Amino acid sequence: MKKDFFGSSPNILVSNKNYPKVNFGILSGEKLSSSSDDPKLWVDKNYSRKEILNLRTNLINANTQVHVKNFNHKLADISKEIALSKKYVDVEINLRKKPSTNFNLMSGVTTYGPSVEVLKASVTENPKINTQVNRVYEDTDMKAIDGLKYLYDKGYDERFLTKMLSAGSLGIQRKIVPTKWSITSVHDTLGKNIIEKIKNHAEIDYTLHIGNYLGNHFFILFFPAKWSYELFETYLPKKERGNTPQLFSDYEPFQGRKSYAKNTAGGYYSSRLSVVEYLSKIKRQGSALVIRYIEPEYESLGVWVVLHTVRKCLESKKIVFDSKEEMISFVKKNVWRKFKTDVNSITNKSHVLNNKTLFNFL
Repeated sequence: MKKDFFGSSPNILVSNKNYPKVNFGILSGEKLSSSSDDPKLWVDKNYSRKEILNLRTNLINANTQVHVKNFNHKLADISKEIALSKKYVDVEINLRKKPSTNFNLMSGVTTYGPSVEVLKASVTENPKINTQVNRVYEDTDMKAIDGLKYLYDKGYDERFLTKMLSAGSLGIQRKIVPTKWSITSVHDTLGKNIIEKIKNHAEIDYTLHIGNYLGNHFFILFFPAKWSYELFETYLPKKERGNTPQLFSDYEPFQGRKSYAKNTAGGYYSSRLSVVEYLSKIKRQGSALVIRYIEPEYESLGVWVVLHTVRKCLESKKIVFDSKEEMISFVKKNVWRKFKTDVNSITNKSHVLNNKTLFNFL
């Protein structure tokens, strides 16, 4: 890695540390591949953790400290061009020192390479910005929520929208938003928008989807009922320790929730978005119970793992049951066979399963 280089940038990164003065950076590198910033492809191609880290280590976080309302900074201007562009943007970067080859793991955010203070940065081409994106960017009277909904309905994915929000390119009173917060905000906003639409659909059958990726195993259960949603995350202990698995959960009824899902955090909103996208696609509503088992060796690479693994899981062949008892029994047997763990710790606590308006199962 070089101190000064010409390369390309697919994304930006904003840390929430020391907010409202944040470490604001652009992720860039020499000879990046088209897969350097494409989690959907990683899941579709079943990339290993090592393959993903090899890709992301080449992304240098060229950063400096900026106040979230300071749009006069040169790096803020560059970040907008990167955020609005439909392709990687060619950039020239001058760093304070030569970066060392390593990677960083920031909770909730896709892993990236070394962080180095940037002295100078410039865009060496005119970025290609689509008309729809430019329309939202130029409209300073449009609320950020409305901008997100509009672009999502036009086919822009949550990753692109996160870049825009993080760069301060949406809304009326604009400011730079930490990446982690942007991801959750986008997933939450898009999810709520879809939920209101699916509430008018017919109810789904007793349906189960099973899938896994990178040490994350999902059982997604749908019950014929009005919309509700619950996520359980079980952190499996190492076999030699013999400890009880750690269990966390969050829930929302038909009316929605008013507080942040602090127990399962970003994974809650990522999983929910994938679930409601699926229900919208098949034009159904239902009560959804997502059970996630996390192997002890797993190290978080970002909430994209949850989002895209659940999406991929829902693309798998569904298993349809005649009753709730039959489906729960099937899940119990599979969980015990795979993890030697009793699922009763979940079924006994579940709001979805113990909702008397749905059914009375214990």
